[in-house]
Amino acid sequence: MTPQHEEVKETMARETVRTPENQAALVEHLGRGCGYRIAARIVGIGESTFRLWRAEDSDFAAMCSQAIADVEEEIESDAVWCIRQRIEYGDWRTAAWWLAHRCPEKYSERRIATPRAPTDARPDPERSGSPSGA
Repeated sequence: MTPQHEEVKETMARETVRTPENQAALVEHLGRGCGYRIAARIVGIGESTFRLWRAEDSDFAAMCSQAIADVEEEIESDAVWCIRQRIEYGDWRTAAWWLAHRCPEKYSERRIATPRAPTDARPDPERSGSPSGA
């Protein structure tokens, strides 16, 4: 290969997008509640690239996992606060929803619902005691 070709080959090498800045941006977007696909799109990489980076770098993967855990905890706390505000305001539906979802073994609609006969079922004349069945 001529020196000219070697020089062109060197200048044609792709620069990596795997920079500390891009990794920090990904962690930041995960920490705001974005999913992997959206965070990758915002930063300008593919979701498969993001997956590869996490697989190759356990520290980066741990930072991503921690960012997700932190935002989930924050959102859960905010949601519970909103639910409590509605309950304190006197919204019985919110209280019923909370109980059914938090303590389904006691308050779930499935637990307290009674089975119903199918709507197309006709009463059995012999069981109903009607004169026509006698």
